[in-house]
Amino acid sequence: MLTLPNTFGPARPLLAAAGCLCLLAAVTSAQPSPPAQAASLSAAGPTTATYASSVLASMSLAQRVGQLFMVGTPAASVSSQTVTDIQTYHAGSVILTGRSSAGVAATASVSASLQSKANIAATAGVPLFIAADQEGGQVQGLSGAGFSSIPSALTQGGYSVATLRANAKVWGGQLKAAGVQVNLAPVLDTVPSADFAPSNPPIGYYEREYGFDPVGVAAKGTAFAQGMADAGVDASIKHFPGLGRVRANPDFSSGVTDSQTTRTDSYLQPYANAVNAGAPMLMMSTAYYSKIDAANPAAFSSTIVTGMVRGDLGFGGVIVSDDLGQAAQVQAWTPGARAINFLNAGGDLVLTVDPAVMPAMYNAVLNKANADSAFRSKVDASVLRILTAKDNRGLIGRGMDVSSAQGNVGWQAAYNNGARFSYVKATEGASYVNPYFAQQYNGSYNVGMIRGAYHYAHLSSSSGAAQADYFLAHGGGWSGDGRTLPPALVLQPGASATCYGLTPAAALSWIRSFSDRMHYQTSKYPMIYTSFDWWNTCTGNSSAFAATNPFWIARHGTSAPVSIPAGSATWTMWQSAPSGLLPGGQDRFNGSFLQLRALATNPD
Repeated sequence: MLTLPNTFGPARPLLAAAGCLCLLAAVTSAQPSPPAQAASLSAAGPTTATYASSVLASMSLAQRVGQLFMVGTPAASVSSQTVTDIQTYHAGSVILTGRSSAGVAATASVSASLQSKANIAATAGVPLFIAADQEGGQVQGLSGAGFSSIPSALTQGGYSVATLRANAKVWGGQLKAAGVQVNLAPVLDTVPSADFAPSNPPIGYYEREYGFDPVGVAAKGTAFAQGMADAGVDASIKHFPGLGRVRANPDFSSGVTDSQTTRTDSYLQPYANAVNAGAPMLMMSTAYYSKIDAANPAAFSSTIVTGMVRGDLGFGGVIVSDDLGQAAQVQAWTPGARAINFLNAGGDLVLTVDPAVMPAMYNAVLNKANADSAFRSKVDASVLRILTAKDNRGLIGRGMDVSSAQGNVGWQAAYNNGARFSYVKATEGASYVNPYFAQQYNGSYNVGMIRGAYHYAHLSSSSGAAQADYFLAHGGGWSGDGRTLPPALVLQPGASATCYGLTPAAALSWIRSFSDRMHYQTSKYPMIYTSFDWWNTCTGNSSAFAATNPFWIARHGTSAPVSIPAGSATWTMWQSAPSGLLPGGQDRFNGSFLQLRALATNPD
């Protein structure tokens, strides 16, 4: 678990460390193969609510309220109203609505345009969740070059579990390539029979069901969701507690009621199975369920949302509403009442396919949060769940480190995949300059990242001060512009000797010489990249730099650094893998985006 301080001092970044050796590539080192994808529905990774809490704490109330909304934009373009919703009303998620046959590349451009709007003023730098309806059959919003023609869920239900999961991984990979992280699928509603299906407008009529018994629906729906997770996409199971028995569609009719489903119904089993398998999101129906709560649509019912989803199912993820913007079922309520009723019932993410409805919803929620402390606590709890889900999918606090091994980097794609900071190799020893430095350093800046340069030290070839001067002459400077990270010093085993043949005292003297020269020239102490093993072996676990230099710790795996260099409170950055979703090393910052900006702004 990550342990964060309560505050981030303006003149001192977070400090610390732990890990293994030989993690950043030397000039001639090859990059290791990417790690395998996670196999469960939930994203793998070092996510904790504590980490997401640091991001939550950096947000204004207005920005927090915005995270509670998923607004629509046409799948093939970005509407001006959606841009306004993001930039003015701080919307944190977008759904691609309607249909687009433009293909993966064109959809990725739409996603990139949307993500470019999620800046520090709009979302505190937190990237958007971008969602699509990609069930298959007649409900496949995205098609064209690069997208498979996905069969209906009823057809998918005839596949083996293994085949369906493998196919869903392919379909999920296409979404991910298009910049989509959330698939509002699978449908886990059970339709009673093939004979009834044509009389069931929302599900059976369109063959959106995986079969006609809850056991089969559970197995195949969960396989679809697992395949999405294998591809790095969050699935949202839907529409709890089920639309398979109704005779009207809540999107187009009001008063839609299920008069059969009970709180202990066997038709709820598919949801229970998917939740037990780690489903990250669950969408609520807006139908009435007369045998559970006859007075409220499911999405507005605390009995169903809190009592059944949170209580009976034990679901701890993000609860999403079905459409609350255009759906006929909810038009009797004002837009603001719809949003407040859903959140009061225990929901988290308000979906409106019509972006023009969001301002009224947002203002109502913001006003109530300002006036009602209990409601504000609900807002904070929901935003924390959303931020945690984003963190699970690598959208928060993520960064990368690159060298000549990565060549010309596709920076916009990296930004779209959640990268918000980068370190770029500038120099090594006193004779090597990265030939791709300009493209990498300037390219990351141009797409909106906070970036910094690093120097790969050779402790035995020349003095620390001499290598600092070489680094400074070839890109290693710093300015407090809020966009430049502290220059970084990379300390790794030497080619012939782990500690370059130096005693701990001599190694510390070399590091001090480098650090002091950098601070004298830039007014910023360098970030120190190392592993705890190297630091312990080569410096005797010295505390000499704990009060001045932030630590960037190499520890590959899903567990955050725990072994901390003497005198340090915690780590500032952590390299968790040498390769992965982002080009080069996979890094994360131990704090919010605002804290990262402070690190790039304040001199030491």
